Amino acid sequence: ESGEPSSGGDLFVEYVHIKAGSVRVGVGDRVNLGDVVCESGGVGFSPEPHLHFTAFRSREPTAPTTRVKFHAAGGGAPYVPTAGTYYDAS
Repeated sequence: ESGEPSSGGDLFVEYVHIKAGSVRVGVGDRVNLGDVVCESGGVGFSPEPHLHFTAFRSREPTAPTTRVKFHAAGGGAPYVPTAGTYYDAS
């Protein structure tokens, strides 16, 4: 899946629980819709790989998060994830 800001402008993102050695971009890189940036991994007692994704409009440490619209890998309709909901590649 890929994500894009639901409104225009730069987006700063944080990925947590990525698979070791899977990072394909660096700090400050610009990515486009469809670019693979990493693979999800798992830590601790997690039963399967998963990813925590947070997006910000500013690099300021107190910046609020922003909503991001995702596009399913299979070409499904774009959607904005809902907190507490499970999503997978299907």
